[in-house]
Amino acid sequence: MAAANVACYKKSQWGAEQASSVRYETIKTPETDHCVSVLCQGYESSLTECSFSDRTPLGRGDKVATATCYREPKERSACEFRCVNGKCVSLEQTCDGVDHCGDRSDEMCCTVVGRSGATSHGSRIPEFTSPKQEVKAARDLLEMKVHCGIPNTTALEGKDREEKRGGRQKRVVGGVPAQPTQIQWQVAIQERGRIDCGGAYIGGCWVLTAAHCVR
Repeated sequence: MAAANVACYKKSQWGAEQASSVRYETIKTPETDHCVSVLCQGYESSLTECSFSDRTPLGRGDKVATATCYREPKERSACEFRCVNGKCVSLEQTCDGVDHCGDRSDEMCCTVVGRSGATSHGSRIPEFTSPKQEVKAARDLLEMKVHCGIPNTTALEGKDREEKRGGRQKRVVGGVPAQPTQIQWQVAIQERGRIDCGGAYIGGCWVLTAAHCVR
């Protein structure tokens, strides 16, 4: 969805309404017989700022990514969830780990307000979800498969991760390197007008920081 949003920014200030794929042979006027994988974070102003890899030839059975650009609805009152940038999305598209709004406002503060299962956006989730489960679920959703422009990452686990990483690296106790689609925004923690600590934004309303920074 991030790549679809970026691809649509020239035609629509709200980005994409939908990211999908079609079979290559259904394209009436194909401009090329090759495709590439595109990885965007969502904050780029055009696809030229995204990462390109895996240029491969296209066959008749292959699928290519498509993006349907968003158009402002005529009836604003019919909107289920209004993004900060004015874009309208359905409640089902909020708090699912995918940036449908293009400004991440549909994924902000999606914490459980109680054991009733209601989120801050009014949709429903299971009876109770711990903060750790929320973060894991959000990251799993962000690690989507990519083929010809659809986001894709392959997480390394256990021994494979250790072999790839090689030497020793400093990090928060228990932490692991972030995957390409896991945007680790840096946060400055300010108290009484002074910045004493830093942290990493990990989704929803959660910031990861050292224990001594929390009093």
